[in-house]
Amino acid sequence: MTEGSAGAARVGVRRVGRPSLVDRERIAVAASEIGLSDLTMRSVAERLGVSVTTLYYHVRDLDDLKKLVAQRSAERHEVPVAAEQHWAEWLAEWAEHSRAAFAAEPGLLEHFLNGTLALGNIKSNLEAIVAFLERQGFSPADALAAHALVSSCAIGTAVSEIRSANLDNGDEAQQARLRELGRSRRLRPLTKEQGRPGGLPTFRQQLCTILIGVAARRGEPLEPILELMERPFGT
Repeated sequence: MTEGSAGAARVGVRRVGRPSLVDRERIAVAASEIGLSDLTMRSVAERLGVSVTTLYYHVRDLDDLKKLVAQRSAERHEVPVAAEQHWAEWLAEWAEHSRAAFAAEPGLLEHFLNGTLALGNIKSNLEAIVAFLERQGFSPADALAAHALVSSCAIGTAVSEIRSANLDNGDEAQQARLRELGRSRRLRPLTKEQGRPGGLPTFRQQLCTILIGVAARRGEPLEPILELMERPFGT
């Protein structure tokens, strides 16, 4: 029997005697602190001061461990609840929630890209969004398309924000390369030296463009969306 299969066989076994020094929550916290790139059963065990065998009483294998961490990360961010607001407002709230969650916790984005986020949670959220949009006259296909557009915008913006933060914290050589980039007339607007890139749309502007496109395709007036973009989401 391999180490992994042995671990799987141990999960759920009730032991007697001294209580365990760890549980799935403590394991998830330790694994989150380590990060996916360096995550192994041994690294988590060493961080908790227990044996690898002890971990196998709580998690089946490394994949189970990654899913546990992803689940914990996702639960830290409260999903907005749909009321009967305008469909564009709901999509804007969802996009802002996604952008903020991924930007604040890059590990969550890594879990999403690696497919370690629980599919059940993703499916549940998506079903709720599609059901809400259907009540506002969307077909299932159009609802999925609208959700995909705002989600792509949110993820792309989060990636840009994470990258900018990493560049800001880069070493001197990296900062020198950024200064060299700023000397290019065409690329100067893209550098952090000029503050916010003046020629690039903000997340809200990008989102507004998407929502206007959806409304135009549906033959709806654009004023509610333009008004929405002038105030904070969710108000």
